[in-house]
Amino acid sequence: MSNRVTEATVKQHYFSLLFREMRVLRREKALFFALFCYPLLVVIFYSALLSQGSILQVPISIVDLDRSVASRALIQKIAATPEIEIAKRDNSLHDAKQSMLSGEVYGILLIPNDYEKHLLGNLSPEVTAFYNNQYMSVGSTLQRGFTQTLLAVVSGYQEETMLAQGYARAIAQEQLSPIKLETHTVFNPTLNYNYTLTNGIVPTLLQILIMMTMVYTVIRDKYKSGGIAVPLAMANGDYVRYLVNKILPYFLWFMLVHLVLDAILILFYDLPVRGSLTILYVGTALFIITAQLWAMIFALWLPEKVLNYGAASSFSSPAFGFIGLFFPRIAMSWYAIAWGAVLPITWYVEIRLDQTIRGHELPYNLEPLLWLILIGLVTYILVILRIYLLKKGAKRV
Repeated sequence: MSNRVTEATVKQHYFSLLFREMRVLRREKALFFALFCYPLLVVIFYSALLSQGSILQVPISIVDLDRSVASRALIQKIAATPEIEIAKRDNSLHDAKQSMLSGEVYGILLIPNDYEKHLLGNLSPEVTAFYNNQYMSVGSTLQRGFTQTLLAVVSGYQEETMLAQGYARAIAQEQLSPIKLETHTVFNPTLNYNYTLTNGIVPTLLQILIMMTMVYTVIRDKYKSGGIAVPLAMANGDYVRYLVNKILPYFLWFMLVHLVLDAILILFYDLPVRGSLTILYVGTALFIITAQLWAMIFALWLPEKVLNYGAASSFSSPAFGFIGLFFPRIAMSWYAIAWGAVLPITWYVEIRLDQTIRGHELPYNLEPLLWLILIGLVTYILVILRIYLLKKGAKRV
């Protein structure tokens, strides 16, 4: 009995093109590394990079011009603040400014020479804090640390003064806080940067890898002898069968990479899952497929390899700036909002944050899911149209 593989056998087997793709993966070392090694390195590296979770011990300089008992007590309170580390003591504001400009410290606390005198005289002493807001996260951390500590110090002194004047403690506390304000940090009460940034940075980098590997494998067929007609013939001319075979091995691998990412964040960094894992992975599947279809558009519709790679990387690389983690999308210009709206990562990050730290239920997740479905449908139609034109030998490029 002959084991010879005939053309009819290839066309008859639904996954013959997929097996060919697997053989290509074994042969092409660059594709193998980009697909199997680099995504795992990204997941492990960035998860470990942000493992501390929040910003602590930001170095500052103290300029104490008063050198009194009261100023030393204030410095002790500042030193006890978890967000702040007193790294230097300068004799003048000029010296402290040089320390900040050189990057040794990110903030300065200036205590004036009449601090204790004004404090004891109940004359509202003025303490000045400077912080480097070029790095906005560091600046916000210092601002929070300075504000909380100084308010606590001032309230403490005012309460002691009123007690010395004969007020009961309960009355003194009531007069110091006539309006009680309760604030609650929701969704991420531990202010853990790992939960938010890793959920945004890693999928953004994975989107680039998903698109680059897809562009690589499609243009490999496109620019070979026979062009895209050869793999299409292996799929018996069936467009859907061609797409399934071409996309499936990469789709399954990137689903596994996302599972590894979530396992690391949940098991090792206690990422909460307040929503539904089912919705999360439906969103993950839609995200990967839409990114793959976008890549196929750049690979099939544009001429020349440099344009195929250049357009795909230009489209996906700046994505992190448009997803709204650092700058809210509501404050962006219309073209930034439009660019973000057509990027799969924008809606996928919404789904990830909703199903992990926010805990949104399905009705509130419909919008990002529907956007991913819409992007998928439009890109699918464009890919099918281009394959149809290529099959007919039309020259549209």
